Amino acid sequence: MASPPDPPDGLPDQAADAPSDAPPDHAVRLSFPARPGFLRLSRMNVTTFGSDLGFTVDELDDLRLAVDEAVHWLLRDENPADTVLLELRERDQGVELRATRSGAALPDQPVGDLIHAILGATVDGYEIEGDRNGRRVVLSKRRAVTPQP
Repeated sequence: MASPPDPPDGLPDQAADAPSDAPPDHAVRLSFPARPGFLRLSRMNVTTFGSDLGFTVDELDDLRLAVDEAVHWLLRDENPADTVLLELRERDQGVELRATRSGAALPDQPVGDLIHAILGATVDGYEIEGDRNGRRVVLSKRRAVTPQP
């Protein structure tokens, strides 16, 4: 059997450069100013990501509601000079969202009982915390596994 031809001059041989045992990075990363208008961008991206992973409509609605609450908490005291970094990854047959807000000294932003109730009812796991140095949210939601007959 003949070996594949060498790559044209000037182009790297991607197969030789790629690590063979490393899993591909399937993360989606967004960075945007801490302004409420970007809440829709977060919601749209997580919905598309979950849909691509096979989430049901009900699971997507739960995920969208959780992201609304979590990112709204991050953005509550708007400051366009601050930055929100949102990262979506496929994890444990589902999606993991990590969102952080960084910027100048942030005012204390308590996490109300309603946010805890909504996140507890819509996702499988969450962490939400903040102080004057930044805020952080982690959400995880697994998709339903349909039993095979």
